[in-house]
Amino acid sequence: MKSVSKKAAKKKVAKKAAPRKKVAKKKTTRKPGGGRPIKTVWIVDGKKLTKAQVQAKICYEIAHSSMGLETIIKLNEGMPCRAQVYKWLQEDLLFIDNYAQAKEDQMDYMATEIIEIADDSRNDYIEKLTESGDVVMALDRDNIQRDRLRVDTRKWLMSKLKPKKYGEKTTTEHVTPDGEPAEYVILPVAVRKPES
Repeated sequence: MKSVSKKAAKKKVAKKAAPRKKVAKKKTTRKPGGGRPIKTVWIVDGKKLTKAQVQAKICYEIAHSSMGLETIIKLNEGMPCRAQVYKWLQEDLLFIDNYAQAKEDQMDYMATEIIEIADDSRNDYIEKLTESGDVVMALDRDNIQRDRLRVDTRKWLMSKLKPKKYGEKTTTEHVTPDGEPAEYVILPVAVRKPES
């Protein structure tokens, strides 16, 4: 029998006790007698979901929050990794369309979030103790700056991901007084021969 020092034994126990990273559990069912897989089932938050259900969950989470894909994957145990989702985005046409629509809906969600952040004044004032011992309400500039950063970040992201609706327009349009697009007519120009 091998003798193991106490140090080596502790290291071995420490390696075994280290928590493992949670990985998406993927279960593939096969036809009786082997053969090609029938369908893949993902176990997300303890529920068995098909690929289509997982994709629908991802799109729903994106459309109804300001979270990114990485955060959604981290918050839902058993969700497929980011690489798998990107693979679906290259191969599955229905998922591509649904994901694009979810991202557009997310921009509208962020627009409502901006209004909520701007209107929320709960933490704008804090109680401060003066030198004389009185308690007064004072403006909390840190909270206001934090809210400004939250709003500006959302505005910037919205202008990049949905520029037609939320981007700043810097185009020049030529219109008639009636508001119709102006038409241009190119007239020939007489060219003079240089005098010699």
